[in-house]
Amino acid sequence: MNRAIIACREDEVAPFWSVLWRWPKGWRPDLLALRGPRLIPGFLLSLLGIWRFTRPARRWVDKPGIDLQEARLLGVETDLGSYGMGGAGFLGFKLKPKGSSRPVWLVVSLWSAVEWVSEAGHPLREDKLRDLAGSRVSSLQVTPDFFEIVLTGGEASRALRIDRQSPKTSPWGAESSKRLADGESLLDAVVVSRKADLWF
Repeated sequence: MNRAIIACREDEVAPFWSVLWRWPKGWRPDLLALRGPRLIPGFLLSLLGIWRFTRPARRWVDKPGIDLQEARLLGVETDLGSYGMGGAGFLGFKLKPKGSSRPVWLVVSLWSAVEWVSEAGHPLREDKLRDLAGSRVSSLQVTPDFFEIVLTGGEASRALRIDRQSPKTSPWGAESSKRLADGESLLDAVVVSRKADLWF
């Protein structure tokens, strides 16, 4: 069976002197990178002192100093993650933590992750995710076997869940279900990123 979880790295572009505080946080310069912002080749930016930094994406379970309780949901993306010629369809929640001015991304690094999402045991259509912007995180659980985020807007709460095995019938009528391979854990699939510039 193919693995469902995709190990990825996050990238950021910044002035070369930021290596002083990035290095202790696991960032490493990638001076020969061909990719750059807005189609500018990365190696040209390196010559100008603008470097591309990369590091392994940080797992949410490792608690990298970010509290998402009561964070406000700014938006949802279903096409994150790239290998350079296409995308993986990671599911990303752009969240603004309470008391913070900077948003953070909570990303599920499963191939076509939106196809794994269920609500009350039923598959959830992608367009229904867009309606959640503005709600707040009231609960977040990540275990080896499931991921669940409960979002509250007004008086209504909605629990979105991803299990080791997805619902058998997708919203588009496909009968086959998706499931994690033996040895895979959702603890490895849920990552946090500042800009969601994720590559694999």
